Amino acid sequence: MKGIWAERAEAAQAALGRYFWDETMKLFRPRFPDQPYQGPFLYWWQAHALDALNDFSQAYFQVLARGYGEQPRFRLGQGYLAALPKG
Repeated sequence: MKGIWAERAEAAQAALGRYFWDETMKLFRPRFPDQPYQGPFLYWWQAHALDALNDFSQAYFQVLARGYGEQPRFRLGQGYLAALPKG
């Protein structure tokens, strides 16, 4: 059974990709999808989003390493995979 903070972290991770990843531009949008952004490129927005993805990715692969290459026994959910940028 996952704790409440693990569930919240997973939900936040999924929301990052679902609501802010722009598949056309291959960048994270600095605003919610219904609010188009026409301003300058915001480096820090990209850096923070990538840092969040990297933190989760490192934790996932650490679990794989400790499990001798086996998939983790806990369910990551579709949200994590959907949050990862494609391409």
